[in-house]
Amino acid sequence: RNIKSLRHLIIPDPMILIASLRNIIRHDIELAFAKIEERDIEETQLLAKDMNELLNKGIMTECCFNALVSLRNGETQLSSKEVWDFLLQLNLATEIRDPRSLFIPCLIDSRNEDFIKAEMENFSGKNNALG
Repeated sequence: RNIKSLRHLIIPDPMILIASLRNIIRHDIELAFAKIEERDIEETQLLAKDMNELLNKGIMTECCFNALVSLRNGETQLSSKEVWDFLLQLNLATEIRDPRSLFIPCLIDSRNEDFIKAEMENFSGKNNALG
């Protein structure tokens, strides 16, 4: 109701939406990438740099996104574009245009929590920092 672009959208089977989003936002992200490597999906070859960006900074490249979407086993009818758009509309992710990526903070490895908190404290004390 509060998201203007979704006000007139009817989701007849909410579990399809939930399953689609859970392919991307998951606690076992490293295990998911291991499954991708096992399946050897050529069109979604992942670079170590992409995985590091995701786990350390929460930045999911389009390549990583497509690889995770490819893991679905027919339990969803939503397209990759629809999943991408829902993540943005529900404020679960922020789009980065160049290179095309998503910033998904909840996917940052919890081992980085102390470092991130320290950096935030450092920035918050500066006059020219936003936030």
